[in-house]
Amino acid sequence: VEAVILAIDPAKKCSGYAILVPEYDDETQIFLNSYEVEVFGTVGESHQALRREVVESAATMADGMGCPLVIVAENWSAGGKRMTYSTYVGLGVGWGMWLAEIYACNIPAHCITRPLPQQWKGRLLGHIAKGESKQTAQQYVQDVGLVSFPVGGDIADALCMGRWAAYSQEAWT
Repeated sequence: VEAVILAIDPAKKCSGYAILVPEYDDETQIFLNSYEVEVFGTVGESHQALRREVVESAATMADGMGCPLVIVAENWSAGGKRMTYSTYVGLGVGWGMWLAEIYACNIPAHCITRPLPQQWKGRLLGHIAKGESKQTAQQYVQDVGLVSFPVGGDIADALCMGRWAAYSQEAWT
């Protein structure tokens, strides 16, 4: 299945995002079995207009390519690493800010998938030593050619989630 993928690492202070698009061969007029990174970046707490711009851009790209939009945004649970109450609140607020823009753009809920970190990280990055998750993701995105220069951890996580979504059956169910 070909789709434009908007990957989001939601957080209140700094969210990473990436938009991946399926590669298309103009000559044969078919989608290739690969994805390329169209745009990526971070969004700060007070930049709601940029969230809207990112969501609208992804929706416009999907429309223009004649394929669906899939939004993959990291979820979290009480299991796993210990987080403080304020961290949980910040994650919830961060996702809520993205969700407001997703719904404002009339994107239906069935276009959203919320993998837990262990789902996408485990399958894409393998076993990661405690405290090395961001660094491993940062190295991975360069190693596989998603970017040609160092990026921050929030962007690296979004790029990795996007790649996981592009090739994982889990993201499409």
